[in-house]
Amino acid sequence: MDEAGEEAVEDGQDATNTTTAEKNDRKESVETTESKLRSESFRRGEMNTGPLSPSIEGDAVQDIYRKQVARIEQLEKDNKRLDKELEERQKALSRSEKVVEELQDKQGDIATLKEKAAKADEIAEEFDKLVRYLNYKEDGALLTRC
Repeated sequence: MDEAGEEAVEDGQDATNTTTAEKNDRKESVETTESKLRSESFRRGEMNTGPLSPSIEGDAVQDIYRKQVARIEQLEKDNKRLDKELEERQKALSRSEKVVEELQDKQGDIATLKEKAAKADEIAEEFDKLVRYLNYKEDGALLTRC
C-alpha cells in the first residue's frame, strides 16, 4: 500500500476509535445525569411511586392494617407491663440495698460490741485478781495479828 492508503486506513481506525469513545462518553454522561436526577428527586421527597410490589386489594390492605393495629396494641400492653415490672423490681432493689446497708451498720456495731466485751472481760479478770490479792493480804494480816 502506498502512504496515502495507509493514512486513510489509520484515519478510519481513528474515526472508529473516536466514535466508540464518544459513545462511551455519551453513555456515561446519560447515566450520570440520570443518577443526579434520581438523587435530586429523592432529596426533594419525590419518589417514583410506580408499582414496586404486586397490587393489594382493598380488603387485604384493611386486614393487614387491622393486624398491625392489633400488634401495636399488644406491644403497648407489653411495654406497660414491663414498665410496671421494672418499677417493682427497682423498688425491691432499693429495699434490698437498704437492708444490706443496715446489716453492714449492725455488723460494724457487733464488731464494736465484741471489742468492748473483750475489754470488759479483761477488766473483770483483773478485778478478780485484785480481789484475790486483797483477800490474801487480809488473810496474811490476820495471821500476823494472832
